[in-house]
Amino acid sequence: MKKFIRHIASVLPLLALLAACEESDVRMPAPSAADYIVFGRPEINLDATVGDFAGKPSSRATLATSVDEFTVWGYCVPDNVSGGGKNEAGALIDWNDKSKFFTNTTKNGGADLDNLANVTVRPSDNNYNFGQLTSWNTRTDALYSFIGAAGNATFSMERSSAATSGGHGPRLTVTLPTAGNAVTTPLVRADQPDVLVAAKFDHKKSNGTVVMSFMHIMTGLRFKFHNHSSKDLIIKSMTFRGQFHKQAVIDFTTDDPVITVPTGATNNRYSGTFTIIENTPSAWQTITHGSEDFAGGDTPAILLLLPNPDGTTDKDGKYVLGSNKSIDITYRFADDPADRADRTFTTPDDFVLNYLPQPNTLHTAHFNFIGDNFVLTFQADEVKNWENGSDNKFTIM
Repeated sequence: MKKFIRHIASVLPLLALLAACEESDVRMPAPSAADYIVFGRPEINLDATVGDFAGKPSSRATLATSVDEFTVWGYCVPDNVSGGGKNEAGALIDWNDKSKFFTNTTKNGGADLDNLANVTVRPSDNNYNFGQLTSWNTRTDALYSFIGAAGNATFSMERSSAATSGGHGPRLTVTLPTAGNAVTTPLVRADQPDVLVAAKFDHKKSNGTVVMSFMHIMTGLRFKFHNHSSKDLIIKSMTFRGQFHKQAVIDFTTDDPVITVPTGATNNRYSGTFTIIENTPSAWQTITHGSEDFAGGDTPAILLLLPNPDGTTDKDGKYVLGSNKSIDITYRFADDPADRADRTFTTPDDFVLNYLPQPNTLHTAHFNFIGDNFVLTFQADEVKNWENGSDNKFTIM
């Protein structure tokens, strides 16, 4: 079984505050990871891919110092195949062989470690609070697996069945809070959540502190203008409208998780228009002739969208970033008073990409102005230079 993550420096959990103390007061010594399940500061792995959330260890340069909290589901002792209690000997079995036997439907995905939920990090002292402490299994070689989720979204864990999946293990459903029923519905780009997931399989007590390595399930889009004309351009407004994916389902039956994005029901998508550049004089951008600049300037505007890993580059309804998409730009020339009338550029409705953006990646839409029109190309960024995509507690590292 491959190791899912490389450990970084351990940090200890937060114990209960003394009765009359403020948050800043001195705390009692934290418990030892040799006795209890203790979580360390999480990592963010920018090299993770679908099915391999943390195949390559993240570096200290991508340490997720701003991740304040996450939810975790813990698994160790599976249920008996015939029902009627737990299979204690199954604690020694690796995840791929026991994941389908966490069958208690009254719990989230059959998780058997009840006290692991809503892990909270305190950035000031690197302590964590995950409720009542959970002791390690008495078997030294017991194997634990943990699934984590973070971000401003709804997380629901259930056990897969033959009717819902090819596997029978835990299945995490992630639902974005974004709402909109028409492409004319205004949507706030800065409110798009940055959602992350993590998994750590077959962890032993002797491995010590549990460090979760998270990956973004969203795709980041930024936009760049290239002015190849002989005149200066003023970009007055830019919007991105369409029908976008709202829900992702992640199957953890094996240590190669599978992400799918349901596309059938209306509650699996939302519609609206994101404003990339606001049509106010203070927000207008001037792109001088022969120059280039990101929408948003020195702080590029980044739009986070949930991609469909099963999408295609054809107009077959399996759109990677959503359907009925269109980008609208209002612009004018700056130099000649006769050319100061507003002009518009609109991409073809339901444009498709010539490649498939994946989760945990950043991409740039390049608008090359040649003559009197724009030529649009999308490009994956080799340098994973994520910028903040939301105003929640999570930072894209």
